[in-house]
Amino acid sequence: NLYLSLNCYDSLYIYDTSGQHIYVDSILWTNRQMKFSSAGKKLQWVSSLPGRTDFLVTDLDVDIRGNTYLSVNFSYNHKDTAIFRAAGFSPPDTSLLSVGAVFVIDTSGQAKNWYYLRSTVTLSISNITVHDTNSVFIYGTIYGDSIVSGSYKLKMPNKGFYHFYARLDINGNVDW
Repeated sequence: NLYLSLNCYDSLYIYDTSGQHIYVDSILWTNRQMKFSSAGKKLQWVSSLPGRTDFLVTDLDVDIRGNTYLSVNFSYNHKDTAIFRAAGFSPPDTSLLSVGAVFVIDTSGQAKNWYYLRSTVTLSISNITVHDTNSVFIYGTIYGDSIVSGSYKLKMPNKGFYHFYARLDINGNVDW
């Protein structure tokens, strides 16, 4: 199968190789994920992430069950609550600065789950790999003095720029 993630402004038109028009979207800021057949001709589903100008999908992977995992970098505040709900995701209960997040889309293209990591200043995720049905590996960078995810907190020796690797379970709990 072919997976595609697009963040665009204005209209989105997708054609197959024969020139057949297969998808149109005309929302101002749109962030769409799509699954096509392995030949790339049949659109199987379209999903949405919260539509924002600063959403940057950096990587995606698919687990053995067909769930899609996307690493995303963005900034969040309470004004974005309606955007999150419209895309099928629950908003966080706090305002956040720059965060790295993992969004999970199920096999039919529906919002399934999301979780985030943050730092005292900024955190971004560059790569994601799903190893099996319970391990999500991420790589990223932070600027700050800690990494926080839920009840997990890793304190750095000094405020600065760091690279990190982490293993999470499919619910976003940090293993290491």
